[in-house]
Amino acid sequence: MADIYVSNLSQLQSAIAAAAGGETIILRNGSYGDLDILGESFSKYVTIKAETPLGAKFNSISVENSSFISIAGVHVDNPSNSGQSLVFINESKNISFTNSEVNGKVDTVYPITGPSFGIYVYGDSAGIRLENNNVHDVQNGVVTFGASNVTIVGNTIDRIGEDAFKFSNVNGGVIADN
Repeated sequence: MADIYVSNLSQLQSAIAAAAGGETIILRNGSYGDLDILGESFSKYVTIKAETPLGAKFNSISVENSSFISIAGVHVDNPSNSGQSLVFINESKNISFTNSEVNGKVDTVYPITGPSFGIYVYGDSAGIRLENNNVHDVQNGVVTFGASNVTIVGNTIDRIGEDAFKFSNVNGGVIADN
């Protein structure tokens, strides 16, 4: 399957909506705003990745009620010290978020009061992989509530206001080398 190149949020949303599974959507450098992926389920991974590592920037990413989505090499850079979650995964299966950077406002003002969560995995999510991400300048680094089969490996979590990791009601998984 040929790679699909996009350069703005509208093109990205159209590419996701048209995907059948197995596509690779390549993000050209630039700002994409807030990405909401809602109710997109595939039988094979749809990969969304930055053309240049960390060259594609988002304010936030939300994946809800979706399956088989892989996001890689992006920079979620929220320009304020407010908000709930920068990366939110809810009620989703087989989601991969890798090789990315996630941060709130980088201003060396401490204690950090927000955003509340760098990466938040919630609800009946399963088969979630968070690998080789750099999460910083947020209240809590990675928070996982009510998920199963979660793999969290090789991440760097620093410059946080409260906890690097929080877990509750997690059924199975691997947490290593963070």
